[in-house]
Amino acid sequence: AVVSTQSTGTETGSPIDNLQDTITNFESSSKEKLDNASTQKNNLKTQMSNMETRVNEIKEDGLQKVAQLDTSVSDGFTGIQQKTNVLQKSRCQMDGFQFWDYPQYTIKKISVSSMSECFAQCADTDGCSSSTVQFVARGSSISSWSCTLGKRRQGYMLYANKNHISANLFCQLSEATTIDTWQQCVQDGKDFRGADISNTMGQSFGSVEECVAYCQTVEDCVAVTYNKADKNCYPKNKRNGDQVIAYSDVVSVNMMCLSANRGEMGRCTKEGIRFTDSVF
Repeated sequence: AVVSTQSTGTETGSPIDNLQDTITNFESSSKEKLDNASTQKNNLKTQMSNMETRVNEIKEDGLQKVAQLDTSVSDGFTGIQQKTNVLQKSRCQMDGFQFWDYPQYTIKKISVSSMSECFAQCADTDGCSSSTVQFVARGSSISSWSCTLGKRRQGYMLYANKNHISANLFCQLSEATTIDTWQQCVQDGKDFRGADISNTMGQSFGSVEECVAYCQTVEDCVAVTYNKADKNCYPKNKRNGDQVIAYSDVVSVNMMCLSANRGEMGRCTKEGIRFTDSVF
């Protein structure tokens, strides 16, 4: 009898075919993984590039802010230095300093008996804005005084010079006046309109006192208007400007008012002397 056999189950093919299928599947899977890895790599590179761009932007912005801060600090320091110089130069009596100037700006040189006499000579001389006294010391006493009267308030230059004392005739710092004098001369809410001195307008100062101190160093300045809102100072070449206008944001000062009311009247009055001619 012939016994026939029938194959059961699933045919899997030959071992070579199975190996080929495995290799194909592996290649396909590997390619997919490589593609994914490449995509992730590209995404990472993009992210890194974006981060680098952002870092550069932050760095650039930081450097710009540092530069702005440096400029601000520098400007602030310059402003403080300028104001300090203004206040230093506006001191009434400067020991160890000389106001040097060219001959055409020197009124005269005279012998005096004291520093006070030199300053008084300037006050009594038309056109005098400053004076420098030079003294010769012998031991503990002073043997001679030489007085130079100048047309300019600070001369051409101010420099340290031993045995010299200089004074700006227009030196009227607020602390050198009495409270009553200051209140009489400072006009709050009044604008001295016009008569501005060119190249001096709009200087910024922290107070009207600093504005007045600045005026003392400016040639031909006899009054100021100070804007309390924007802190700007406006030196004037007329005692009340061209006209006086009411304006709430400003305060104005006539320098001659401070001069006339400062100290005792006796230092300025000349009893038994009559001033003749030159009447307005």
